[in-house]
Amino acid sequence: MQSFVVYKKNLSVHTEDRDIKKWPTSTVFDVELPVEYKNVVSLRLSDIQLPASYYVFSMKNQNTIFTVTVGSVTKKVTIQEGTYSPQQLMFELMGQLNKSFSNFKVIYNSTSMKFAFTNTDSFSFHFDKPEYDGSFYDQYSQWGLGSYLGFCKEVYTSTLTSYTAYGDNIEFTNTNVVESPFVASLYGDSHIYMELDFYNSMDEIAPYTERSNQQFNAKYSGNHNSAFAKIPTLAVANQKQYVSKETFLSNLFFSDPPLERVQKFKFRFRYHDGRPVNFGNTNFSFTIEVTMLRPDSVKPSIEVHSNHYRIK
Repeated sequence: MQSFVVYKKNLSVHTEDRDIKKWPTSTVFDVELPVEYKNVVSLRLSDIQLPASYYVFSMKNQNTIFTVTVGSVTKKVTIQEGTYSPQQLMFELMGQLNKSFSNFKVIYNSTSMKFAFTNTDSFSFHFDKPEYDGSFYDQYSQWGLGSYLGFCKEVYTSTLTSYTAYGDNIEFTNTNVVESPFVASLYGDSHIYMELDFYNSMDEIAPYTERSNQQFNAKYSGNHNSAFAKIPTLAVANQKQYVSKETFLSNLFFSDPPLERVQKFKFRFRYHDGRPVNFGNTNFSFTIEVTMLRPDSVKPSIEVHSNHYRIK
């Protein structure tokens, strides 16, 4: 009986290794391997270092515009693209609102983690209609700027009242107030998915599932072998994060029988709902661990099973 030895190789990949003319962005790219990997039994993402340089708020994410009415005047207010802390977004919202109107104050209540808006005049926010052409508004969450601020798909009209946030030393009396009903969520997606063409082994439940008691209107689905690895986004804006198989990564592609040869890898990075990750011009790197079998006449023979290797 033929004997085999299990051995591993690590492939280091940097996004600057790609053909920049063929793949202008690092969201999708392929690389030619330096050697042929033969008799491959498994692949896994061993480690990855990612930049937190992608924007949470952008035109592509459809979350930079909302419609405001003050008195008889209705305008669309647009914030700048970027990634914000709650306090940074508070100042950005107040500045943009006062470009179009006047007397707006924006408060981020650090205790309740909600945004509140005040003005000497009555005003309304319109979150009941989509601001963009596209399907994001149909989602349950992340459907627009209002969702990130803690609002629902409704029209919110100010109430003449008082507002206090003693923890932030803020108090207003006899003013028009709109406060978000829910906690703000400004940090975007919690995970990035890596796809590796032909070697995806992770299943996903499709997001924004709808169920109905009516048999023919029920909508529930998932995606089989849709991703190669699931990567948590742990870093804050403008920092780098490092994750590895010893910490937060859990992924493995296994092939039985072994793959005869592997010569190329093609990668794609996306969010759970399918949106591509925009890394801009920032490079990053990762390591693919390749496990292979090679013939060996000296070592004891090995039985190859779907989830382990056993020496006879």
